[in-house]
Formats: sequence, C-alpha cells, structure tokens
Amino acid sequence: MYIPPQTGNVSWQHIIMLSSSVIPKVYIPVLIFTAWTAALKVFYNFFKEKEWISNIFFPTSLLTYLGLVLSLLLVFRNTSAYDRFWEGRKAWASMLNQARNISRHIWISIEIDEFDRKKDEKLNLKKGVMRLVIALIISIRHALRGEYGWDYDDLADLVQHVPRFNSLITTAPGKVLKILPLEIAYHIEGYIYLQKDLPATIVNPIYGSLNTIIDNFTACERILYTPIPLIYGIHIKHALIIYLLTLPLQIIPNCGWASLVIVMLTSFTFFGIEAISSEIENPFGSDMNDLKLDDFCQQIHDEITSMMKYFPSSVGFVDWLECEDIDDTTSNEASTYTLNITDKEEGDIPFMRRTNFENKSSYGSSSTLISMQGPPLRNKRYRVSRNRNDYHVDLGNDGGDDDGGNVDDGGVDCGGGE
Repeated sequence: MYIPPQTGNVSWQHIIMLSSSVIPKVYIPVLIFTAWTAALKVFYNFFKEKEWISNIFFPTSLLTYLGLVLSLLLVFRNTSAYDRFWEGRKAWASMLNQARNISRHIWISIEIDEFDRKKDEKLNLKKGVMRLVIALIISIRHALRGEYGWDYDDLADLVQHVPRFNSLITTAPGKVLKILPLEIAYHIEGYIYLQKDLPATIVNPIYGSLNTIIDNFTACERILYTPIPLIYGIHIKHALIIYLLTLPLQIIPNCGWASLVIVMLTSFTFFGIEAISSEIENPFGSDMNDLKLDDFCQQIHDEITSMMKYFPSSVGFVDWLECEDIDDTTSNEASTYTLNITDKEEGDIPFMRRTNFENKSSYGSSSTLISMQGPPLRNKRYRVSRNRNDYHVDLGNDGGDDDGGNVDDGGVDCGGGE
C-alpha cells in the first residue's frame, strides 16, 4: 500500500546526502572560480607594490550593484521554476482525484442483474474499464517522460484485455503510440456511452471527470514543452560568470587569502540556486527532486484494485449494522434496551439485528417485548429461551466469558406476554 512520503522534514543527516543536493551539479564551476581567485591572489602578492595594480583591483562599490542585479535575476528564475513545479503537482492531484471519482461512479452505479445470463461477461467488462482508469494515469506518466507505447511492466497487464493493445505492441506507428492516454480515454468513454440505462446524473460527472483528466494532461504537456526561454537562462549564466570573475578583484586587497573562502561560498550559493531552478522546472522526470509520479500511480493502482477486491459491485450495502442513537450526555447510568422476540425466535439472537425480529411479527407470530438493564455490547449474541410465559436472556457471547457490560453474567429473567 502506498505510504505518502514525508516532505519538507530536512534533518541534519540529510546534509550528507549528495544525490539529493546540488553539490554534484555545481562543484566543478565552484572549484574553477576558487582556483581563479587563488591565481589572482598570487598575482596580487607579486605586484601589489606597483602603482598600476590599483587599476586592476578596484573598489568594492561595484560589488553591491552587480550583486543586487544578479540576486533579482536569480529570484525571478527560481520563482518561475517553482511555479511550474507546483502547477504540475496541482495538475496531478486533480488527475488522481478525478480517477477516484470515475472508478467510484463506475463500480457503484453500473448495476449488473444477478439473474442476467451475461452477468459474468458484464462484470468482466466492468473490471476491464476499471483497469483502464488505472492505465490512463500510468500512461500519462509515461507520456510525460517520453516513454511512448504500452509495452511496460506496469502498463501492459492493464490494457491487454483490449484487442488493439494486445496485438499491436511493437507494430503500431509512432504517432499512434504518442496519443495512448487519449486512446485509453476513448475506450473508457465508449464503455460509458453503451450504458444506456445509466442516468444523466451519473453519466455527466463521469464525462466531466474524464475531460478534467485530459485537461490536466494538456496542462502538464504545456509545462513540459514550454521551458524557460533559452535566452533568459543564457543571460543569467553570463551575469553569474561576470560577477564571480570580478568578485576576487574587489575583495583580495582587503580580505587576503580569505578571499578564496568567500568566493567559494558565494559561487556555491549562486550556482546552487541556478541549478535548483533548472532541476525543478521540469517536474515530471524520475530524479530524486522531481514529483513522485511513480508513487502517485501506485497509489491510484492500489486504491482501485482494493475497491474491486473488497467493495461490492453496485449498490448492495445490506449488511450494515443498526446505528445506535447519538447520546451527547456522559452519564453512566443504566438504560433500558428492548428486544422484540417472537414465539419462534428461541436461540442465539444478535442484538444489533433486532429490527429483523420486529418485522417477523407481521407474519402472524405472537411477539413479546423483552427489556433489560444496561447497554448491550456490539456484536454480542443473546441466547433467548422460553419457559411457558417467561423468557430468559443469557448474556453469554457464543459460549465465551465476555460479560455484558452493566448486565449480570447470569442473565436476565423477563416477564413474557404483551
């Protein structure tokens, strides 16, 4: 079963996780600019007595202006990238929600007559379209990663019951493979269209949910195929290089060898922000910092599979227990509970199904009201025996030792007759 990841909880142990950090992406330029600073420091030590050296190592006022402009550029770049990341996350949340709605409507609302000769065939079709709902979400993930077709371990088994998908795995044209999510949606909608007895109040929400999934798929494609303009990314890199090349010239006269540490930390920070922006602007990949699309797909797979396995197909909640009255008091005083038992109802009586026995009185059997003190326990069985006009309610639980809460273990003798 899918367990949601704990996001945002960065502990101190995470600082040594290089695979999830920007260090592997930025350490080379950081080392290059640190070496550049060291070379300039050696050069300055050799010629610091010369008058012309002041023309090369200029005051730090330029540092403030360049740093401000560069910071604004990086903030805008990072904000734009995170907006794309968050928009992708919202699109996937909507798709998962609509997939849940579609599967619930199909599984509950499309009834299959128990006496229909084609009952098994119709149930198989119903399960097949439920599997296509799972396949739709998984196929969208593959499409966003440039993985076209359906010959994948997590997808092939979900669509193989459709003849077209079972026979054209390796021979379908490339253009056809690229629209696989749309084709799966086509089959789902075709199944719904054939359910002529389904009311509009059910059909319209299913169509609406299906349309919303396709709309969000298109939104994800827009994010994928519309990256940050290349010229903008190039300009930021140019500004970074200019700033870090000139930074040592401004701080070496005052900071000495400490300039190496300053440049190293500054370059690590700026290159790190730029690398983060590049990492998250396309959130649909399989990197550590991308959206957990594999987990999302596994989540919807587990939910729909569990629905088919454990929930009844179509409405049939006949096994519900009777709901107890809501009591907003906290009193522990004993209350009187009444069982309506007919003459023929001797034996084990489950208290929570007492309404069944009340109904049986309409068949002509005489009935007797039995009252007892104390709240009955849920799922507890009460053995009722009759001796002439008297009834005895034994509070044993199928021969167990469970007492009846506030009721004596020995049972309760109740007067018979109405």
